[in-house]
Amino acid sequence: MFVKVTEGRGHIQDNWRAKVKEARAQGCVIGYYHFGRSDVPPAQEFDNFRREVVKELRAGELLVYDFEPYNQDVSAATATTRKNEFLRLMKDAFPGHRCGMYTNVDWWTRTDDNHGDFLWIADYVEPGKPGIRARWMFHQYTEDPIDTNLYPGTLAELRAYAGGGTIGTTAAGGGTVLLPVNGYLAAAAWQPGDGERVTYGKLMNVRTRRMLQAAEAILGRKFRVTQGSFSTGVSASAGTHDGGGVLDLVPLGYDEVKALRRAGFAAWNRLKADGFPDEHIHAIAVGDPTMSPSAKDQVDSFFRGRNALRGQGPDNFRLREADRVLTGIHPDEPPPAAPTPEEDAEMFAPYEFTSGATTIPLEPSNGGAMKWGSLYFAFKVAEGDNNNKPVASVRIELQHDDGRWSLWKPNFEQTVDSPRWVAVLPDGYAALRFYTNVRCHGYVTGKSNA
Repeated sequence: MFVKVTEGRGHIQDNWRAKVKEARAQGCVIGYYHFGRSDVPPAQEFDNFRREVVKELRAGELLVYDFEPYNQDVSAATATTRKNEFLRLMKDAFPGHRCGMYTNVDWWTRTDDNHGDFLWIADYVEPGKPGIRARWMFHQYTEDPIDTNLYPGTLAELRAYAGGGTIGTTAAGGGTVLLPVNGYLAAAAWQPGDGERVTYGKLMNVRTRRMLQAAEAILGRKFRVTQGSFSTGVSASAGTHDGGGVLDLVPLGYDEVKALRRAGFAAWNRLKADGFPDEHIHAIAVGDPTMSPSAKDQVDSFFRGRNALRGQGPDNFRLREADRVLTGIHPDEPPPAAPTPEEDAEMFAPYEFTSGATTIPLEPSNGGAMKWGSLYFAFKVAEGDNNNKPVASVRIELQHDDGRWSLWKPNFEQTVDSPRWVAVLPDGYAALRFYTNVRCHGYVTGKSNA
């Protein structure tokens, strides 16, 4: 479902958020588009779009520039230059999202080949047969009774693509091996003999062992398998390990999960903050036809950018490789529970955030920048000092180990009794920086594996 958000430098489409809400309720992959005005400076146009879409955008959603510069009193060359600048601004601002272009055949023949990550082409002909030679992803083939489009694939494939991944090869015996998010490659399609059971620390099948060995080669060290596949009767796993392809592993960490995802696993760090007494990585070999129904549901959760836990919270591995910015937790999502000071007293450190910027160093036990760890924070508006405004606007930035600052969360509002938040930091962040409009009380606490 593509929804128009803005046009030009100032127009905001009526009721676009209500349409997004309904599309989410129907299980759609969401795309947001800006109708371009090539007679307006691209930076002004993009600022209009960015201000709106950043309030709603979630992981696994698409962004589009609508390029139809009719009656805009600019040449095709100028329109093309400004279109390319808008696409660049959009990708720079949202590197973790697929950013494409919509246009019709007429304008496609009058501009260059740059369409960003994907091309959405309008041509009112037979579905799937637009009159262009270029590779396209969406074909708008009619406007009667409404604009209607074709995507030549499955919903699962589209979700995988929108999440940042690509589609794998056809497996032997049929079916498609879906790849993990973040553009990492799967180890291999299903091959004859891959279902044979072997022991590699714990029981698993041949394909899972091959994929695990590929992950170990990427990582440069071995995992220890704490629970393998085909291990029925383990009530804590709710039947997930009953079939093939599912493993629990240690050690856990960002690099470890990254290596597993590159090798074709759906993988997550399972933390004490998630309710697990023993922290570990939970990994599922995507595309294994012998996996349990529960594991299949978890893979679907993975491709939707979720954590595959009961509450279906956000994926806790969301580093954008392009600029090392965490996407964080969307304000509309229910936050995971954070430890109380009593539960984590040795790490608890209260702070008072005054108006403006407050910088807090991240100091793991070994000193230096935090390499990886769970981070918790909470806010409460200071009583009697909020000018009768029960809302605090908070913006959070993270400092890289080379001194650069990156926006981690855009402005969001919290009430007096605000919820707690939890995140997982990747390598090399040295400090947090908070901006608040009123005085707040809060705490930041974390544990590092460094």
